[in-house]
Amino acid sequence: MRGNIRKPFAKVGKETNLDHKTVKKYFYETILPCCAVNYYFFPHGFDTYRQTLLQIMTDYETELVKAFEHLSRTTYIYPFEKEIWVDVFHRDCNRLMKVIQKLEEIGVVEKYKGHTPISCEEI
Repeated sequence: MRGNIRKPFAKVGKETNLDHKTVKKYFYETILPCCAVNYYFFPHGFDTYRQTLLQIMTDYETELVKAFEHLSRTTYIYPFEKEIWVDVFHRDCNRLMKVIQKLEEIGVVEKYKGHTPISCEEI
């Protein structure tokens, strides 16, 4: 499965003379827990998303990390002691900033900085 993670358990079982249920159990209980799993998912295609790096100072970093994990697309989260850095892919920078501002208003976010790269098409 190293060359193709999507290879069916039944095929791996045939190649290794093991039952597909044994292969599946071994994969989920032994191999997968040792892996860092990333989901590169862009529901509307990669080209339709903008990227913003957010530096968020907060006392609620654990809860914010959990919240960002529920986004329906790829997001990179770097938690630190009193802040998190989030590389978020979005479709509307203004909408993203409004959400962050609301979090600041209710006291979840202490302060933040947003860094959005300019693409060549915008110059």
